[in-house]
Amino acid sequence: MSDSISVPARWAALQRGFAGLEPVALRSRLIDYAHRLPPLPAGLAGGRRLDEVQECATPLFLAAAAGEGGTVRLYLDAPHDAPTTRAVAGIIHELMDGGTPEDVAGVPDDMFERLGLQAVLTEPRVTRLAALVARVKRLVAETSEPDGRAGRRH
Repeated sequence: MSDSISVPARWAALQRGFAGLEPVALRSRLIDYAHRLPPLPAGLAGGRRLDEVQECATPLFLAAAAGEGGTVRLYLDAPHDAPTTRAVAGIIHELMDGGTPEDVAGVPDDMFERLGLQAVLTEPRVTRLAALVARVKRLVAETSEPDGRAGRRH
């Protein structure tokens, strides 16, 4: 999504896109998001300078950096043979990348449950996803300077 669209507006659109989907359609939507995850920039390719996310059983890597105008850029990567993990990364990226730290902080930790993914994922996995969202939000907060402007990490 465009950086010019606020995180709250993206969250509302994401909720509308998942609302009322049956399990088959949910799985299809997840595969779509797995394909949307952009490749890492050359300086981050190969997992260099990315933190491994311990909240996920499948390898998932994450970094944040200052963007323009007080925004934060998110970089996520997961193996191509892990479509659910790539889908989760794709959703987080599309929702939060380019947002302000304040907007990202407003994303509910249980966003994946609110999207209805418990219909296609196990309860422990949905619980781990809430921990992942909290982790991303902490990283974004750590990347921000005290005056609310994005700082540097990685």
